Amino acid sequence: MHLHAEIWFSEKPEDIEGAVHQAMTPFCEEDGDNEAGWWDWFQIGGRWKGAHVPGYDADKDPDHLKTCDLCHGTGKRIDSVGRAARIEDPTYGCNGCNSTGTMVTWPTQWESHEKDVIAVEDASDKLTCATLLIVRKGQDALVFQDDDWDTEGAERKTVKELLKENGCEGGILVTVDYHS
Repeated sequence: MHLHAEIWFSEKPEDIEGAVHQAMTPFCEEDGDNEAGWWDWFQIGGRWKGAHVPGYDADKDPDHLKTCDLCHGTGKRIDSVGRAARIEDPTYGCNGCNSTGTMVTWPTQWESHEKDVIAVEDASDKLTCATLLIVRKGQDALVFQDDDWDTEGAERKTVKELLKENGCEGGILVTVDYHS
């Protein structure tokens, strides 16, 4: 399952990718018998690319669209699957692209958004995530995980509330997509 993490740093690291990797490494579930592990893959942005940009929809970003592999851009599958489906429903087009001729590439292929790294003050007051890592220099990261993150209507604290409760002022947030 792919989940949304935010990583807080007190100041912007020179090497964002390196700092994120360093923050995430202690929690790799494939690292021997690591009982603290909760991820086996991650990338900056990913499925949550642009989460800090109101109105942005990564699935509609032109950079993420390509000609549909199933209908080759026609909007109508002509392979055996398409022919068989049209016996049942003559209007059947293409299930790979909803008959548009274009499909979204895998999020693993997406470049991160420039706003996947932002100042905390620029983040939405309503921002929540499945996991928040608080990284302070010279200390182990604090981890807050919300097991009900994707449950509709569940009560949860926002990222800003958790940061405030833990004495985190200012700093930056990095959006991370991780697989658990």
